[in-house]
Amino acid sequence: MRYEYTQPGWVVRAVIAMCAISIGFSSLRLAVATGGWPPLASLFPVAVMLVLLVLFHRLVVKIDAESVRVNFGVGLIGYTFLLRDIVSCHAVRSPWYSGWGIRKIRGGWLLNVSGYQAVELRLRSGKIYRIGTDDQDGLLKALETAISEGNAS
Repeated sequence: MRYEYTQPGWVVRAVIAMCAISIGFSSLRLAVATGGWPPLASLFPVAVMLVLLVLFHRLVVKIDAESVRVNFGVGLIGYTFLLRDIVSCHAVRSPWYSGWGIRKIRGGWLLNVSGYQAVELRLRSGKIYRIGTDDQDGLLKALETAISEGNAS
């Protein structure tokens, strides 16, 4: 079973972009008001926001015959779960206050870029991971199929 799905993080993109633009314009206003260029330190938060945008602008989930891979943004931050280590998976809805990104939640971890729908993985180690998705039915079906095919071989 092969599955690949990319969820754009529209809210994450919008919030980070608005913060970067706001900070950038504030720095420029300060520069105009004082008659000089803003110090580099005032542009540092803009650079941080742009790095966060690159790192968290989407969530890619890939399932192959052996593993589930979850990568944020350009792929520098990611998780790999071996199918043989997954005990169960089921659809869940995360509460609004769980937020987005990589978050510690009650009983485990949330990996999410947008929305509240997720698929929860329970691992043999006892760890729990929630993978946020706007394709909850597709991801759940792909996981169930991959896990059952992995257990059959």
